[in-house]
Amino acid sequence: MHVAPLEDQGSESKAGFDYQDHCATRLLLEMVANDEITATVCEYHEDVTQLKVNKPPCFYSIKKRESVSNWTLGILKDPIIKLFDKLKYRNVGRTSHTRPR
Repeated sequence: MHVAPLEDQGSESKAGFDYQDHCATRLLLEMVANDEITATVCEYHEDVTQLKVNKPPCFYSIKKRESVSNWTLGILKDPIIKLFDKLKYRNVGRTSHTRPR
């Protein structure tokens, strides 16, 4: 206990989940304020999925990377592929990618 751990991946993972929770909370508050949003579901098909009246669902992939000042294709490749994979379902309205400001 007198020696610092070599890595702190647990804290990094927790920070990422906290960020996802904050984004999901914002989307839940948006649902409360908007009668057209009928449901906001976490961790089902995507990080967050929103259902709207008479509209296709919206899928949100939420990623946190504070150590990168610019997003590159290499960083975004897998999330982009995952999001566009959803487009094969004809009822998908849009896909969104959220990152810190």
